[in-house]
Amino acid sequence: RAEEASGGKFEGVVRLRHARSKGRLALHELQLEDARYWYEIALEVLDEEDAENLTMRSVIMRNLAQVYSRTEQHDLAISLLEQLLEPPYADGVLEEWELADAKSLLGAAYMYNRQYEPAEKTILEAVSEMEVIYGPDGSQTLKAMNDLGVLYGDLARWTEAAEIFTRLRESVCASHGEQHMQCLAYLANEGITLVEAEKYAE
Repeated sequence: RAEEASGGKFEGVVRLRHARSKGRLALHELQLEDARYWYEIALEVLDEEDAENLTMRSVIMRNLAQVYSRTEQHDLAISLLEQLLEPPYADGVLEEWELADAKSLLGAAYMYNRQYEPAEKTILEAVSEMEVIYGPDGSQTLKAMNDLGVLYGDLARWTEAAEIFTRLRESVCASHGEQHMQCLAYLANEGITLVEAEKYAE
């Protein structure tokens, strides 16, 4: 890997494209250490060759944040994603859907890092924005809502969690059928949270 990344014929734009391509492939194949290596190389090359290209930097940062989250390096993921929600990225570099996506990723990273208060705030903001961008039943919206349901479960806020999973189950089952795996998964989560909510109500 070091020889491939070090230079040779991979100069400038070609080196950057090569590193990003390697990172995408590794992430797709869940080779997370390789993905981290190549995305970090991509950022280094970008610093050397085109440091003012904030749009490209933001894409690599989001991809790298996903890798950090999947390898339980949540502090690193949070650091990158918080940067994306501040100037200059939040002042015209990122489009609305990209900001919403970054918020969704950041909320999940907060949650897995047990920073529950900022997690709830950020995920709620992401859900609200995604409902406008993708619609209430858009896949990105539902994913962010699922994170909210998981968060409420972690906090033993079972009634709120059950309401979320009921909403998710109704949406997915209506669009994909009651035997769809995701529908059944939401049905199971709904059942668990309803049982826990009843226990706490007694």
